[in-house]
Amino acid sequence: MKRHVAATLLVLTTLGVIDAHVDIEAQDGRYFGVWQGKKHDVIGWLADRSNQLWRNCSKVQQLGSAGPTAAQVLTLIADHSPPDSRHASLVSLQQQGNWLVAELTFARLNPAVVVLEAGPAGWRLPERAVWSGSTAPWWPGPRIRNHLQLQVPQVPAALLACYEPSTPGLD
Repeated sequence: MKRHVAATLLVLTTLGVIDAHVDIEAQDGRYFGVWQGKKHDVIGWLADRSNQLWRNCSKVQQLGSAGPTAAQVLTLIADHSPPDSRHASLVSLQQQGNWLVAELTFARLNPAVVVLEAGPAGWRLPERAVWSGSTAPWWPGPRIRNHLQLQVPQVPAALLACYEPSTPGLD
């Protein structure tokens, strides 16, 4: 068989297999690749890789879960929606200036990511500065960052760009 015939058959066979097993589906203004019956957020994955490549985290500080700021955050969260919020565990805590991003897990609630702002009386939770629950089928990082940026536009962009979801329930 001649090379160009074999190459043409290979391309046609590959395209046929892809067409039979891969689809593109729209949902809420986003297109997802669908294979093996599951939606995959290729655009979100690319956005996350781009974010990791271009962000600057030099002004963002990683805080431990045992420090005084962590204790204040857990107290504030415990009072936010009791009684279930009283069983919070801090997964990650990042600070830039007067702003914090905290990822939390709970015994009986969905995982959450919250933005907090320093005020004269201590840390406060701005209205609607919470992401809770799964992001599926969206890629978690860009979806959560975008939601929090829209809800609290004053939060430093670098702080949100440097946040990486780590709790399995968020995806």
